[in-house]
Amino acid sequence: MSGRSIFEIKTIEDMERYYYGLGVADIMKADAPILTTETGIYNPIYGAKVWSQLNLEANVFAMMPKAVWDHSGFRVLTARAATSGSFTVAPGGLAEGSALPDTTKPGWKQIYSKPKIIGHTFNVAEMIQYLGAIDDSLGDVMRQMREYMGLHHAEHINIMLTAEGVTSDGTREGNNVQTVDRVISSKDESDSTKHKMADGSTSPNADSNDMYINGTGIDRSDAANSWADAIISFETLSGGYNVLRSLTLDIIDDLFRQVWKAGGTPKVIMTGYDTLKATQRLLQAQQRFVEYRTVVPTYGGVRGIEGISAGFIVATYNGVPMIPTKNCLQDYPTATPAGISRWYMFDTDYMLMKVAKPTQYFEAGISTGNPFAINFIGDKGLYRTMADLICTRFNVQAKARGLKE
Repeated sequence: MSGRSIFEIKTIEDMERYYYGLGVADIMKADAPILTTETGIYNPIYGAKVWSQLNLEANVFAMMPKAVWDHSGFRVLTARAATSGSFTVAPGGLAEGSALPDTTKPGWKQIYSKPKIIGHTFNVAEMIQYLGAIDDSLGDVMRQMREYMGLHHAEHINIMLTAEGVTSDGTREGNNVQTVDRVISSKDESDSTKHKMADGSTSPNADSNDMYINGTGIDRSDAANSWADAIISFETLSGGYNVLRSLTLDIIDDLFRQVWKAGGTPKVIMTGYDTLKATQRLLQAQQRFVEYRTVVPTYGGVRGIEGISAGFIVATYNGVPMIPTKNCLQDYPTATPAGISRWYMFDTDYMLMKVAKPTQYFEAGISTGNPFAINFIGDKGLYRTMADLICTRFNVQAKARGLKE
Protein backbone atom coordinates (compact mmCIF):
# COMPACT_ATOMS: atom_id res chain seq x y z
CA MET A 1 0.00 0.00 0.00
CA SER A 2 1.42 3.34 -1.02
CA GLY A 3 2.01 6.21 1.34
CA ARG A 4 -0.48 8.54 -0.40
CA SER A 5 -2.84 10.53 1.85
CA ILE A 6 -6.45 9.44 1.94
CA PHE A 7 -7.39 13.11 1.37
CA GLU A 8 -6.16 13.96 -2.11
CA ILE A 9 -5.59 17.62 -3.01
CA LYS A 10 -6.87 18.20 -6.52
CA THR A 11 -8.17 21.79 -6.44
CA ILE A 12 -7.44 25.08 -4.64
CA GLU A 13 -10.61 24.53 -2.68
CA ASP A 14 -9.28 21.12 -1.52
CA MET A 15 -6.06 22.81 -0.39
CA GLU A 16 -7.97 25.45 1.57
CA ARG A 17 -10.01 22.79 3.28
CA TYR A 18 -6.85 20.75 4.10
CA TYR A 19 -4.95 23.66 5.69
CA TYR A 20 -7.76 25.94 6.98
CA GLY A 21 -10.75 23.65 7.31
CA LEU A 22 -12.97 26.01 5.19
CA GLY A 23 -13.69 26.38 1.52
CA VAL A 24 -15.00 29.28 -0.58
CA ALA A 25 -18.49 27.81 -0.55
CA ASP A 26 -18.41 27.73 3.27
CA ILE A 27 -17.74 31.48 3.65
CA MET A 28 -20.21 32.82 0.98
CA LYS A 29 -23.20 33.30 3.25
CA ALA A 30 -25.12 36.17 1.48
CA ASP A 31 -25.86 36.96 -2.21
CA ALA A 32 -26.62 40.34 -3.75
CA PRO A 33 -27.59 39.63 -7.35
CA ILE A 34 -28.43 42.40 -9.81
CA LEU A 35 -32.02 41.92 -10.95
CA THR A 36 -34.21 43.76 -13.44
CA THR A 37 -35.92 45.43 -10.48
CA GLU A 38 -32.69 47.12 -9.37
CA THR A 39 -33.12 50.89 -9.25
CA GLY A 40 -31.16 52.75 -11.88
CA ILE A 41 -29.89 49.61 -13.60
CA TYR A 42 -32.57 48.49 -16.05
CA ASN A 43 -35.05 50.37 -18.23
CA PRO A 44 -37.10 48.51 -20.83
CA ILE A 45 -37.04 49.68 -24.44
CA TYR A 46 -40.61 49.86 -25.79
CA GLY A 47 -39.73 50.65 -29.37
CA ALA A 48 -41.38 53.06 -31.78
CA LYS A 49 -44.07 50.69 -33.06
CA VAL A 50 -47.56 51.42 -31.70
CA TRP A 51 -50.07 48.55 -31.80
CA SER A 52 -53.49 50.13 -32.16
CA GLN A 53 -56.26 48.87 -29.88
CA LEU A 54 -58.85 50.88 -31.84
CA ASN A 55 -61.02 50.03 -34.82
CA LEU A 56 -60.45 52.97 -37.17
CA GLU A 57 -62.51 51.46 -40.00
CA ALA A 58 -64.13 53.94 -42.42
CA ASN A 59 -66.08 51.61 -44.71
CA VAL A 60 -68.89 53.95 -45.73
CA PHE A 61 -66.56 56.77 -46.72
CA ALA A 62 -64.29 54.32 -48.52
CA MET A 63 -67.03 52.60 -50.54
CA MET A 64 -68.90 55.73 -51.66
CA PRO A 65 -68.10 56.54 -55.30
CA LYS A 66 -66.10 59.75 -55.68
CA ALA A 67 -66.59 62.37 -58.37
CA VAL A 68 -65.11 65.79 -59.06
CA TRP A 69 -67.09 68.76 -57.74
CA ASP A 70 -67.57 70.17 -61.23
CA HIS A 71 -70.52 72.40 -60.30
CA SER A 72 -72.37 73.32 -57.12
CA GLY A 73 -75.93 72.73 -58.25
CA PHE A 74 -78.11 70.40 -60.26
CA ARG A 75 -81.64 70.27 -61.59
CA VAL A 76 -84.15 67.58 -60.75
CA LEU A 77 -87.28 66.53 -62.57
CA THR A 78 -89.99 66.54 -59.90
CA ALA A 79 -93.25 65.96 -61.81
CA ARG A 80 -94.41 64.31 -65.01
CA ALA A 81 -95.57 66.44 -67.93
CA ALA A 82 -99.13 67.65 -67.34
CA THR A 83 -101.49 70.43 -68.37
CA SER A 84 -100.20 73.79 -67.21
CA GLY A 85 -101.73 74.83 -63.92
CA SER A 86 -103.63 71.63 -63.12
CA PHE A 87 -100.71 69.19 -63.41
CA THR A 88 -103.23 66.44 -64.09
CA VAL A 89 -101.67 63.80 -66.30
CA ALA A 90 -103.22 64.06 -69.77
CA PRO A 91 -104.09 60.70 -71.42
CA GLY A 92 -103.23 61.91 -74.92
CA GLY A 93 -105.94 60.11 -76.90
CA LEU A 94 -107.51 62.30 -79.63
CA ALA A 95 -110.85 61.95 -81.36
CA GLU A 96 -110.85 62.00 -85.15
CA GLY A 97 -110.82 65.59 -86.39
CA SER A 98 -110.47 67.05 -82.88
CA ALA A 99 -108.44 70.10 -81.98
CA LEU A 100 -104.97 69.75 -80.59
CA PRO A 101 -104.85 69.23 -76.83
CA ASP A 102 -103.44 71.75 -74.38
CA THR A 103 -99.68 71.71 -74.11
CA THR A 104 -98.04 70.05 -71.14
CA LYS A 105 -94.80 70.45 -69.25
CA PRO A 106 -92.98 68.61 -66.47
CA GLY A 107 -91.87 70.14 -63.17
CA TRP A 108 -88.30 71.06 -62.34
CA LYS A 109 -86.42 72.23 -59.29
CA GLN A 110 -82.94 73.61 -58.85
CA ILE A 111 -80.82 72.30 -55.97
CA TYR A 112 -77.68 74.04 -54.80
CA SER A 113 -75.23 73.17 -52.04
CA LYS A 114 -71.70 74.16 -51.14
CA PRO A 115 -68.98 71.61 -50.30
CA LYS A 116 -68.05 71.10 -46.65
CA ILE A 117 -64.55 71.63 -45.29
CA ILE A 118 -63.39 68.90 -42.90
CA GLY A 119 -60.10 69.40 -41.06
CA HIS A 120 -58.14 67.69 -38.28
CA THR A 121 -54.89 69.05 -36.84
CA PHE A 122 -52.11 67.92 -34.51
CA ASN A 123 -48.80 69.34 -33.29
CA VAL A 124 -45.54 68.00 -31.86
CA ALA A 125 -42.97 69.96 -29.85
CA GLU A 126 -39.40 70.24 -31.14
CA MET A 127 -38.02 68.82 -27.88
CA ILE A 128 -39.77 65.45 -28.17
CA GLN A 129 -38.73 65.22 -31.80
CA TYR A 130 -35.08 65.74 -30.83
CA LEU A 131 -35.06 63.44 -27.81
CA GLY A 132 -36.96 60.82 -29.76
CA ALA A 133 -33.95 60.44 -32.04
CA ILE A 134 -31.60 59.50 -29.20
CA ASP A 135 -33.80 58.12 -26.39
CA ASP A 136 -36.54 55.56 -26.18
CA SER A 137 -39.76 57.09 -27.53
CA LEU A 138 -42.04 56.86 -30.53
CA GLY A 139 -39.01 57.80 -32.59
CA ASP A 140 -40.13 60.20 -35.29
CA VAL A 141 -43.27 61.37 -33.49
CA MET A 142 -44.45 63.49 -36.42
CA ARG A 143 -44.31 60.45 -38.69
CA GLN A 144 -46.29 58.39 -36.18
CA MET A 145 -48.90 61.15 -35.85
CA ARG A 146 -49.19 61.59 -39.61
CA GLU A 147 -50.03 57.91 -39.95
CA TYR A 148 -52.57 57.91 -37.11
CA MET A 149 -54.25 61.23 -37.95
CA GLY A 150 -54.73 60.18 -41.59
CA LEU A 151 -56.82 57.24 -40.34
CA HIS A 152 -58.50 59.48 -37.75
CA HIS A 153 -59.51 61.96 -40.47
CA ALA A 154 -61.12 59.28 -42.63
CA GLU A 155 -62.83 57.67 -39.64
CA HIS A 156 -64.45 60.94 -38.61
CA ILE A 157 -65.80 61.56 -42.08
CA ASN A 158 -67.25 58.04 -41.78
CA ILE A 159 -68.83 59.04 -38.43
CA MET A 160 -70.38 62.11 -40.07
CA LEU A 161 -71.79 60.00 -42.91
CA THR A 162 -73.38 57.54 -40.46
CA ALA A 163 -74.73 60.07 -37.93
CA GLU A 164 -78.43 60.41 -37.24
CA GLY A 165 -80.24 62.59 -39.75
CA VAL A 166 -82.97 63.80 -37.46
CA THR A 167 -81.75 65.85 -34.51
CA SER A 168 -83.60 67.04 -31.42
CA ASP A 169 -82.29 70.61 -31.59
CA GLY A 170 -82.78 71.29 -35.28
CA THR A 171 -79.07 71.87 -35.94
CA ARG A 172 -79.36 69.68 -39.05
CA GLU A 173 -76.27 69.31 -41.20
CA GLY A 174 -74.27 72.28 -39.88
CA ASN A 175 -70.70 72.19 -41.19
CA ASN A 176 -70.44 68.40 -41.38
CA VAL A 177 -70.91 66.38 -44.54
CA GLN A 178 -74.42 65.15 -45.19
CA THR A 179 -75.38 62.02 -43.31
CA VAL A 180 -76.71 58.99 -45.16
CA ASP A 181 -79.59 58.84 -42.68
CA ARG A 182 -80.71 62.38 -43.58
CA VAL A 183 -80.41 61.73 -47.32
CA ILE A 184 -82.52 58.57 -46.99
CA SER A 185 -85.48 60.16 -45.23
CA SER A 186 -88.98 61.43 -45.93
CA LYS A 187 -91.63 63.87 -44.73
CA ASP A 188 -93.39 61.10 -42.87
CA GLU A 189 -90.24 60.05 -41.04
CA SER A 190 -89.50 63.68 -40.16
CA ASP A 191 -92.93 64.22 -38.58
CA SER A 192 -91.98 65.82 -35.27
CA THR A 193 -95.29 64.88 -33.61
CA LYS A 194 -94.69 61.14 -33.89
CA HIS A 195 -91.11 60.37 -34.74
CA LYS A 196 -88.42 59.59 -32.15
CA MET A 197 -84.66 59.42 -32.42
CA ALA A 198 -82.62 56.23 -32.40
CA ASP A 199 -82.23 56.28 -28.64
CA GLY A 200 -85.97 56.86 -28.12
CA SER A 201 -85.43 60.41 -26.88
CA THR A 202 -87.38 63.62 -27.46
CA SER A 203 -89.17 64.21 -30.74
CA PRO A 204 -86.97 66.08 -33.23
CA ASN A 205 -87.24 69.59 -34.53
CA ALA A 206 -89.72 69.75 -37.42
CA ASP A 207 -87.16 70.89 -39.99
CA SER A 208 -84.13 68.92 -38.78
CA ASN A 209 -84.23 66.53 -41.75
CA ASP A 210 -84.16 69.25 -44.39
CA MET A 211 -81.48 68.82 -47.05
CA TYR A 212 -78.79 71.16 -48.39
CA ILE A 213 -79.69 74.05 -46.11
CA ASN A 214 -76.39 75.74 -47.01
CA GLY A 215 -77.78 76.19 -50.51
CA THR A 216 -81.29 76.35 -51.97
CA GLY A 217 -82.35 73.47 -49.73
CA ILE A 218 -85.13 70.88 -49.66
CA ASP A 219 -87.86 71.47 -47.06
CA ARG A 220 -89.00 67.98 -46.13
CA SER A 221 -91.90 69.29 -44.03
CA ASP A 222 -93.50 70.61 -47.25
CA ALA A 223 -95.73 68.04 -48.97
CA ALA A 224 -94.86 69.67 -52.30
CA ASN A 225 -91.39 68.17 -51.91
CA SER A 226 -92.60 64.58 -51.76
CA TRP A 227 -90.39 63.92 -54.79
CA ALA A 228 -87.48 64.08 -52.32
CA ASP A 229 -88.87 61.26 -50.14
CA ALA A 230 -86.75 58.13 -49.94
CA ILE A 231 -88.16 54.66 -49.21
CA ILE A 232 -88.45 54.16 -45.46
CA SER A 233 -89.63 51.10 -43.54
CA PHE A 234 -90.62 51.59 -39.90
CA GLU A 235 -93.45 50.61 -37.62
CA THR A 236 -96.46 52.96 -37.68
CA LEU A 237 -98.63 52.93 -34.57
CA SER A 238 -100.98 55.46 -33.03
CA GLY A 239 -98.62 55.76 -30.08
CA GLY A 240 -95.67 56.79 -32.21
CA TYR A 241 -93.12 55.63 -34.74
CA ASN A 242 -89.90 53.72 -34.32
CA VAL A 243 -91.40 50.88 -32.30
CA LEU A 244 -89.10 47.87 -32.48
CA ARG A 245 -90.24 44.99 -34.69
CA SER A 246 -88.46 41.79 -35.59
CA LEU A 247 -86.26 41.83 -38.65
CA THR A 248 -87.82 39.62 -41.34
CA LEU A 249 -87.00 38.79 -44.92
CA ASP A 250 -90.36 40.37 -45.87
CA ILE A 251 -89.10 43.76 -44.65
CA ILE A 252 -85.92 43.47 -46.70
CA ASP A 253 -87.65 42.09 -49.78
CA ASP A 254 -90.26 44.86 -49.71
CA LEU A 255 -87.50 47.49 -49.78
CA PHE A 256 -86.08 45.81 -52.87
CA ARG A 257 -89.55 45.75 -54.45
CA GLN A 258 -90.11 49.45 -53.89
CA VAL A 259 -86.67 50.42 -55.20
CA TRP A 260 -87.13 48.29 -58.34
CA LYS A 261 -90.62 49.74 -58.87
CA ALA A 262 -89.19 53.27 -58.64
CA GLY A 263 -86.70 52.38 -61.37
CA GLY A 264 -83.61 51.98 -59.21
CA THR A 265 -81.08 49.19 -58.81
CA PRO A 266 -79.56 48.71 -55.33
CA LYS A 267 -75.77 48.58 -55.60
CA VAL A 268 -74.70 48.09 -51.98
CA ILE A 269 -76.23 47.42 -48.55
CA MET A 270 -74.80 49.12 -45.48
CA THR A 271 -75.65 48.01 -41.95
CA GLY A 272 -74.06 47.14 -38.61
CA TYR A 273 -72.37 43.91 -37.60
CA ASP A 274 -75.33 43.00 -35.38
CA THR A 275 -77.86 43.30 -38.22
CA LEU A 276 -75.52 41.37 -40.51
CA LYS A 277 -75.49 38.55 -37.95
CA ALA A 278 -79.29 38.67 -37.63
CA THR A 279 -79.64 38.45 -41.42
CA GLN A 280 -77.30 35.49 -41.53
CA ARG A 281 -79.44 33.69 -38.96
CA LEU A 282 -82.57 34.36 -40.99
CA LEU A 283 -80.99 33.02 -44.14
CA GLN A 284 -79.40 30.02 -42.46
CA ALA A 285 -82.86 28.54 -42.03
CA GLN A 286 -83.27 28.60 -45.82
CA GLN A 287 -80.30 26.29 -46.46
CA ARG A 288 -81.24 23.31 -48.59
CA PHE A 289 -77.88 22.09 -49.94
CA VAL A 290 -75.00 20.28 -48.31
CA GLU A 291 -72.36 21.83 -50.54
CA TYR A 292 -71.37 25.41 -49.89
CA ARG A 293 -68.75 27.96 -50.89
CA THR A 294 -67.38 30.97 -49.07
CA VAL A 295 -68.22 34.46 -50.31
CA VAL A 296 -66.44 37.70 -49.44
CA PRO A 297 -68.34 40.70 -50.82
CA THR A 298 -66.50 43.76 -52.06
CA TYR A 299 -67.73 47.15 -53.17
CA GLY A 300 -65.71 50.23 -54.00
CA GLY A 301 -62.57 48.44 -52.87
CA VAL A 302 -64.04 47.68 -49.42
CA ARG A 303 -64.18 44.06 -48.32
CA GLY A 304 -67.17 42.83 -46.34
CA ILE A 305 -67.48 39.97 -43.88
CA GLU A 306 -67.00 36.45 -45.20
CA GLY A 307 -70.21 34.49 -45.50
CA ILE A 308 -71.34 31.27 -47.13
CA SER A 309 -73.48 30.65 -50.17
CA ALA A 310 -75.37 27.36 -50.24
CA GLY A 311 -78.52 27.79 -52.25
CA PHE A 312 -78.93 31.24 -50.66
CA ILE A 313 -76.81 34.36 -50.27
CA VAL A 314 -75.46 35.59 -46.96
CA ALA A 315 -72.50 37.88 -47.65
CA THR A 316 -74.67 39.34 -50.39
CA TYR A 317 -78.45 39.61 -50.55
CA ASN A 318 -80.23 39.41 -53.92
CA GLY A 319 -76.75 39.73 -55.38
CA VAL A 320 -76.10 43.02 -53.57
CA PRO A 321 -72.96 43.09 -51.36
CA MET A 322 -73.48 43.75 -47.65
CA ILE A 323 -70.81 46.04 -46.19
CA PRO A 324 -70.92 46.47 -42.38
CA THR A 325 -69.62 49.45 -40.44
CA LYS A 326 -69.05 49.88 -36.72
CA ASN A 327 -70.66 53.34 -36.85
CA CYS A 328 -74.09 52.30 -38.14
CA LEU A 329 -77.03 53.77 -36.19
CA GLN A 330 -78.64 51.38 -33.72
CA ASP A 331 -82.24 51.97 -32.62
CA TYR A 332 -83.12 51.66 -28.94
CA PRO A 333 -79.78 50.11 -27.88
CA THR A 334 -80.84 49.97 -24.21
CA ALA A 335 -84.19 48.25 -24.79
CA THR A 336 -84.83 44.64 -23.78
CA PRO A 337 -84.26 43.05 -26.20
CA ALA A 338 -82.00 45.72 -27.69
CA GLY A 339 -82.66 47.15 -31.10
CA ILE A 340 -80.22 46.40 -33.90
CA SER A 341 -78.57 48.60 -36.51
CA ARG A 342 -80.51 50.16 -39.34
CA TRP A 343 -80.47 48.67 -42.83
CA TYR A 344 -79.58 50.97 -45.75
CA MET A 345 -79.66 50.28 -49.49
CA PHE A 346 -77.87 52.64 -51.86
CA ASP A 347 -78.26 53.11 -55.58
CA THR A 348 -74.88 54.75 -56.03
CA ASP A 349 -75.69 55.80 -59.58
CA TYR A 350 -77.42 58.70 -57.84
CA MET A 351 -75.57 59.02 -54.52
CA LEU A 352 -71.86 59.75 -54.26
CA MET A 353 -69.22 61.86 -52.60
CA LYS A 354 -68.49 64.92 -54.73
CA VAL A 355 -64.98 66.15 -54.00
CA ALA A 356 -63.98 69.77 -54.45
CA LYS A 357 -60.50 69.20 -53.04
CA PRO A 358 -59.26 65.70 -52.14
CA THR A 359 -57.72 64.90 -48.77
CA GLN A 360 -54.44 66.76 -48.48
CA TYR A 361 -51.79 66.98 -45.79
CA PHE A 362 -50.19 70.29 -44.81
CA GLU A 363 -47.33 70.90 -42.39
CA ALA A 364 -45.70 74.03 -40.98
CA GLY A 365 -43.36 74.89 -38.14
CA ILE A 366 -39.77 74.61 -37.02
CA SER A 367 -38.82 71.89 -39.53
CA THR A 368 -39.97 74.08 -42.42
CA GLY A 369 -38.10 77.09 -41.05
CA ASN A 370 -41.16 79.07 -40.02
CA PRO A 371 -42.29 78.51 -36.40
CA PHE A 372 -43.83 82.01 -36.43
CA ALA A 373 -46.61 80.79 -38.70
CA ILE A 374 -47.97 78.50 -35.97
CA ASN A 375 -46.61 80.43 -32.92
CA PHE A 376 -45.19 77.20 -31.55
CA ILE A 377 -41.70 75.71 -31.23
CA GLY A 378 -42.41 72.52 -33.05
CA ASP A 379 -44.42 71.35 -36.03
CA LYS A 380 -48.13 71.34 -36.80
CA GLY A 381 -49.94 69.08 -39.27
CA LEU A 382 -53.35 69.37 -40.92
CA TYR A 383 -55.48 66.93 -42.89
CA ARG A 384 -58.14 68.70 -44.96
CA THR A 385 -60.89 67.40 -47.23
CA MET A 386 -63.43 69.53 -49.11
CA ALA A 387 -66.41 67.44 -50.21
CA ASP A 388 -70.00 66.49 -49.48
CA LEU A 389 -72.45 63.64 -49.97
CA ILE A 390 -74.69 64.45 -52.93
CA CYS A 391 -77.89 62.61 -53.83
CA THR A 392 -79.52 63.40 -57.16
CA ARG A 393 -82.37 60.91 -56.80
CA PHE A 394 -83.98 60.06 -53.48
CA ASN A 395 -86.76 57.58 -54.31
CA VAL A 396 -84.31 54.80 -55.19
CA GLN A 397 -82.54 54.93 -51.81
CA ALA A 398 -84.03 52.89 -48.94
CA LYS A 399 -83.67 52.12 -45.25
CA ALA A 400 -85.35 50.05 -42.56
CA ARG A 401 -85.27 51.20 -38.94
CA GLY A 402 -86.74 50.21 -35.59
CA LEU A 403 -85.52 46.61 -35.88
CA LYS A 404 -84.75 43.86 -33.40
CA GLU A 405 -83.55 40.30 -33.85
